[in-house]
Amino acid sequence: MEMFEFLTIFLSVVGVQTTLLIAIFGFMWKHFNSRFDKMEDRLTRLEHDMIEVKTILRMKECCMIQDDSQLKKAE
Repeated sequence: MEMFEFLTIFLSVVGVQTTLLIAIFGFMWKHFNSRFDKMEDRLTRLEHDMIEVKTILRMKECCMIQDDSQLKKAE
């Protein structure tokens, strides 16, 4: 009877530990995913801002971003 009680207690402790580990890893997964989503949104906004700046600079005739083949060479 003692072995059965020991085994029952041991399996209960292992089950509780497993449940706690799964809960902790689930919380960490959710937390990190939300952070990565925020970072991805920031990068997307930054990318859109860079495209706007690049477009504005290309509209200027004196911009260095212009393609060299379009510039006339002075001879």
